[in-house]
Amino acid sequence: MKKLIYISFLLLVITACSESDDKGEPQEIKLSCSIDTTLSVTTRTAGDELLPTNKKVYVWAQYYDNNNVYLNAWNLTTQSSGALSGSRQIYPTNGKHLNFYGLYNITGTYTEGTANQSNGTALPASLPKTVATTQNTDDVVNSQDLLYASVTNWYAALGTANLGFEHKMSRVIVELVELNEAPADKIASIKLNNVLPTATVALPAGTVTASGNPISINMGKRTKTVGNVSVPYGECIIPPQTIAANSGIISVTLTNDGKYVSHVLTFNPSFAVTFQPGMTTRFRLAVDHAKILGYTMAIAEWVDIPIFEVSKFVAVKLGPNGEVIDYESVPLDEEWEYGNEWD
Repeated sequence: MKKLIYISFLLLVITACSESDDKGEPQEIKLSCSIDTTLSVTTRTAGDELLPTNKKVYVWAQYYDNNNVYLNAWNLTTQSSGALSGSRQIYPTNGKHLNFYGLYNITGTYTEGTANQSNGTALPASLPKTVATTQNTDDVVNSQDLLYASVTNWYAALGTANLGFEHKMSRVIVELVELNEAPADKIASIKLNNVLPTATVALPAGTVTASGNPISINMGKRTKTVGNVSVPYGECIIPPQTIAANSGIISVTLTNDGKYVSHVLTFNPSFAVTFQPGMTTRFRLAVDHAKILGYTMAIAEWVDIPIFEVSKFVAVKLGPNGEVIDYESVPLDEEWEYGNEWD
């Protein structure tokens, strides 16, 4: 009888300790991060799956079963391993589950709020990201990229929560093909025009809207070597948006080469162009000294695909006053490069 009483007592102690470990003892919140590759699993390399090291990530935590905030703007730093480091925070001791929302590359500095199980506040209504007006290097372009991640219904027993970040901005690449011996060294800059510069992200959905006064983004003129050819191009990142038809969306500035004075070539499509979140819009413009002769436009995933992977132009035939009178899909070959396609 004494043995049975003793064993029963031990079972009660063990059960009580177990419950205490689950609910009463502080459980540290541990987070990691990566770039969500579900849309580009066949093309993205392993090195692309991690955010750059030593960069700021802000995380908001919200109770899963209501709209109250548990952590406000938790300031974290990316590590080379994919881990996130920062101040020590714990899960609610009442056992409630959490949702986590992460933002990378937002504009501004946000004050971290410590864990408070009954603060009753709501998630911030909107968080901004304003892009730079000059984006002419990889470092500057990459710093414009706003990424968002969410993990819902998480609790301590599930271990480390991984924030899979998604691109919320739109990437734009403009490549130039020089026809009729147009000199590459006289191309001074490439600009994307009439861009709304501010992206506002709303939590918890992570939706992004564009706003602000329209600007021109100077992409400078950069070059990549394709075979034996030096290809001029520009690249930028903008908030997702639609730029209206007939708004001079792209301009190419040429300097004085002794034969032609400095002037601007304008790509002015008669259709609106929509720049989608998480996608790359690629323009390829055929140019000479005087005008833009043809173009292609393609929408692809965010990942870096080879320059000039598109094999055809939509060639434009112009009338005597510069009006477009015909279109034709033609291969980019020797004949077209010398401008003879419309002879």
